[in-house]
Amino acid sequence: MRHAALATAIALLLSAGPALYADNGSAASNLGSNAALTYWRAFAIIPETTPEEDRIIDAVGRGRESKATPEQKEKLVGLWRDALQLMHDAAAIPQCDWGLDLAWAKEGPYLKLPHYAKARWLAEGAAFRAQCLWEKGQRKEAAEDLRAALILARHLGNDGRDTLLGALEQMMIEGRVRIVIEQRLTDREAAEIFADVLGDLSNGSSGPLAKNGILTEKNGNAWLRRQVASRSDGVKRVADALELGYGPSETLAKLRQLQPGDMPKLLDEFDEVEARYDEIAAVAGMPFQEFQANTPALEEKVKASKNSFSVLFRPMLISLHTARMEEEYYRVRWAMVRAAIAIRRDGEGALGSVPDPSDGKSFQYTALDGGAFELKSTILFNRTGVDFKPLVMTFGHAAPGKD
Repeated sequence: MRHAALATAIALLLSAGPALYADNGSAASNLGSNAALTYWRAFAIIPETTPEEDRIIDAVGRGRESKATPEQKEKLVGLWRDALQLMHDAAAIPQCDWGLDLAWAKEGPYLKLPHYAKARWLAEGAAFRAQCLWEKGQRKEAAEDLRAALILARHLGNDGRDTLLGALEQMMIEGRVRIVIEQRLTDREAAEIFADVLGDLSNGSSGPLAKNGILTEKNGNAWLRRQVASRSDGVKRVADALELGYGPSETLAKLRQLQPGDMPKLLDEFDEVEARYDEIAAVAGMPFQEFQANTPALEEKVKASKNSFSVLFRPMLISLHTARMEEEYYRVRWAMVRAAIAIRRDGEGALGSVPDPSDGKSFQYTALDGGAFELKSTILFNRTGVDFKPLVMTFGHAAPGKD
């Protein structure tokens, strides 16, 4: 009987085997559907490079000529091969979840974001290899590297559904990629390759980056509110967190002096904080000229607040200016790339086919020596906080400067 029972058990296990393996395969498949896991593998094998090699790589992303020898370039291309292959593998996976606590439930303002810097350097490696491949005549392969770097950037900011810092990192990485593209848009063939390989990626992110990033930051208020409501040292903990982020201030000193009887009022003030986030996000989501027209009144309203958490309002306004200006700058630059592709393919007459998204007008075109040309926006941008300037992009020239 014992042998019969054992035989029956073995038979059941054998018959269940395919199902068990199918379940394991399904679990593995689900894990493999998250691009972040493959990106982390790529981050883990980013090559160790010397300061001199770092300068060679960094020069590409800044549009500068490199003094590297062919041997140095070939060595670096070899070092980056495996990490960049994983970047391409990850780019083929539509979903990307970095596992961030975007509800700020546990870490709150202490949320760690180590993948941003790693993604930035991986994209730099891709831009560097793309330049090397282009120089060797492997134009399509170079464009594929740039495409994968753009997808990494979009995954980093999750197309406007991630943190505000994530959106800014996304735009910065895409800016480095665009520099490589604009310098290599020298002829019709280049234009055809970029149009084919980049496809809809050249339209820029589809999400309202500044608006969604600000709304994600708003979720941090839930963490602050919970600290005040549930901990005896909640107010001190909140004040410490805000000071860590924004530095000491008179407002935070007063916050630390509040007594238990002040707690109901303090909790009510969170409602105003959340309302300010909503207003700022709404303005950030407006078309650019409306954004510029509505910002001054919003600033005055926010600055007049006597809220105990008003220390949050100044960085909110800085985020509004910085993120929205960068977003518009980002969208105009991508429109210029599309206009430049059209000009290389069909001549100067195609300029009006891609208008400036800020005002709907055509970019200003100026022919330069050596077949290069310049596009200029009519909208003025203030990215430095000093003065307003038109956005200008040059296609077909390397920017001046050495690494």
